[in-house]
Amino acid sequence: MIREKLIEKRVGAAGKFRWRSEEISRIEGLSDAVFGFAITLLVVSLEVPKTFNELAHAMSGFGAFAICFALLFLVWYNQHKFFRRYGLQDTVTIILNAILLFLILFYVYPLKFLFTFLVSKVTGGHGESVCQMVTSNQCSRAKLRWEL
Repeated sequence: MIREKLIEKRVGAAGKFRWRSEEISRIEGLSDAVFGFAITLLVVSLEVPKTFNELAHAMSGFGAFAICFALLFLVWYNQHKFFRRYGLQDTVTIILNAILLFLILFYVYPLKFLFTFLVSKVTGGHGESVCQMVTSNQCSRAKLRWEL
């Protein structure tokens, strides 16, 4: 639905590129489904709160969700522009797109964890304590690995 509206309005079109046909290819349809599934994974990990304290705790994850959603949407939008401009469906493009989709699905939870950690640290640790997320022992091991 969103893709059809973008196509209709020629969003992302540039003067130097000829807009290809408006048909959505199978690879684009699969990509849309994967991006939708990735965003669903971000939301599903939140349980429906039963008390106000649980609601406040759940809302503390909103900032991380918003950042992850924005990043996923940015990748999806650039992929949309790529397929509108070039419309490639050769083996190399399909393999690269499959790798991109794999990485999107693989990094959904690490992305959410990272931004939950960062937003919690910036906002003063509302909700879940930053110390509970990453212990100093884990930080020192990670630092040691990066130095090697």
